[in-house]
Amino acid sequence: MKDYTHRKACYLCTTPLQILGAMAFELQDRQGADLFLFDDLKSYREIGEKLRDTGIFENVYCVHLRSPLISGRKKLARMFFFLRMMTSSFSLNSVLDKGICYDRLYTSSSAMSKMIILNALSKRNTGMEIIMYDDGIGSYSKAARVKTGSTLFQKAKKMLNWSEALEQSSEVYLYCPELAEPEAGKTIRRMPAIMTSEENREIVRNVFCGQQKNVSIDEKVIIFDTFRKTADNRPGITELDSLYEKAKEVCGEKNIILKAHPRSSVESRAAIKQYTEKQIPMEIVYMGTDHLEDKILVALNSTAVFTPKMFFDKEPRIILLYRLVHAEAAVRKKRDELYGKLTGMYEHQERISIPETEEEYRRVLAEWSVT
Repeated sequence: MKDYTHRKACYLCTTPLQILGAMAFELQDRQGADLFLFDDLKSYREIGEKLRDTGIFENVYCVHLRSPLISGRKKLARMFFFLRMMTSSFSLNSVLDKGICYDRLYTSSSAMSKMIILNALSKRNTGMEIIMYDDGIGSYSKAARVKTGSTLFQKAKKMLNWSEALEQSSEVYLYCPELAEPEAGKTIRRMPAIMTSEENREIVRNVFCGQQKNVSIDEKVIIFDTFRKTADNRPGITELDSLYEKAKEVCGEKNIILKAHPRSSVESRAAIKQYTEKQIPMEIVYMGTDHLEDKILVALNSTAVFTPKMFFDKEPRIILLYRLVHAEAAVRKKRDELYGKLTGMYEHQERISIPETEEEYRRVLAEWSVT
């Protein structure tokens, strides 16, 4: 049996929110942990360099795993990912010395890139403890795929005899643990806060903004667009763009801005001014935005509208559009359950609207845009 050098902990991150969570853990309790940053995030190398400069993590590894496959055809990309799964140890060996393993691993989701590295690390230390932490809305959902991934990914794991590693996690850290469903055998704890001091806020700004300090949004209405793929013809996309246009009609062109999803490859057809710094996490934008509670946040289904409450205990008004856009009854039921739970975070729950009709949507926008 190989004798490995044990390191205390590592984090696997594919999004800015996950990076912020990892930074929060290490700023609170320095473990000398490493961070693996994946190319699911376009600016992963630049952010990785800035994270190294902070000294928060012992090592920062930038993992080039996904980007060569993104532009390929769907079937070809799936085949390459399956090959990546079959050779997970090779992918890990390309960034981490073969003689190193970890005692604890922190992750937030079942993104395939992360699971490839997790699987390889598990082979090095079968007793590695897995800890999950907040990844936004998905962390409060009952949906199993948050931990297991897509049906196709589950089939691939079964073929390769991979375990459902995230279901075996021992602890879950959440910004709002009181909203979580109890899980047998799992301890639910509160996430450490990162924005509690100006020193921490400055560190975060430097990592994600560099020299560009002013990233705030002045417009009253912020629309958070859904993730859009190339030639996106999903049911509801046209209706969604129409709802954005109606918001502009009601609130006025100068008072509204659209924040595209950071991973979208096509833009909304709605003729609305766009926020240009789409790769900057909204948590950072909120941090520098004055009068946050006066904003109206509009989204079909987005983590971003609830992070002001989670991070800063601020309650901007929220309009969720999913009841107005085509969706299966089962999908609507799941969203009703999830958002019913998240609404419980708000002290003033009347500041959240989930309109049933376009007339109600227009009326709420009209009332809120003048107050």
